[in-house]
Amino acid sequence: FRQADSPIRVESFFVICFVSAAAVLLMATAMRLPNTMLPAAALAGFSMPWGWLLLRRRKRIRTFEKQLPDALELLARALRSGNSLAAGLNVVATEMPAPISMEFRNVYEEQNLGVPVDQALRNMLLRMPNMDLQFFVTAVAIQRQAGGDLAEILGKISTLVRERFKILGQ
Repeated sequence: FRQADSPIRVESFFVICFVSAAAVLLMATAMRLPNTMLPAAALAGFSMPWGWLLLRRRKRIRTFEKQLPDALELLARALRSGNSLAAGLNVVATEMPAPISMEFRNVYEEQNLGVPVDQALRNMLLRMPNMDLQFFVTAVAIQRQAGGDLAEILGKISTLVRERFKILGQ
């Protein structure tokens, strides 16, 4: 539900699933399907809202993947101009469109509430399972422990992500 950013609560979602199953079952009965097909019809009705949720999740994750290189470049520029990582996260949260702005805003707010930045980024990785985001989270964790130029690392990750999209496009 978090990954899909579902506007529906879990309880309401299950009510919708059961109502959908009942409606499909009624339609199957009205169409005089054999009794052996009725459980399959009810199962199909129950699974239709799940299909909607999975499609919503997939669309949101794909949009996030497309926005990630721009967000990393924006964060790198913010770091190069002298801002802290927290300020750079806030820049991405305010300048980028959803869904990436929502995720970076959550990270920014979590770290403002006292959660270490590394943990806040790992929480974002749980909400948005993405290999490229994993690179970013790992790079930040290593940079915070060992030091180094995070802006340069982010620029290279952004370039890597863009090149991977070009290869996938071909």
